[in-house]
Amino acid sequence: MTNENYIDNFILADAKKPVFYIGGGAIRSQAGKLIREIVDFTQIPTVETLMGLGTMKFDHPLRL
Repeated sequence: MTNENYIDNFILADAKKPVFYIGGGAIRSQAGKLIREIVDFTQIPTVETLMGLGTMKFDHPLRL
């Protein structure tokens, strides 16, 4: 199974309006770059908690 099929078939299988909810763990684990790549690939909008602010650029088109 390719990565694209995995995302299509598993994560988005039943989602009507998916959104990534990004918290402080993204900052602590330094996963910001990976998260941005996943967001750009899937085109799923994001929201951030106070502790997760800065993971997405403030002007990113998918940041709500």
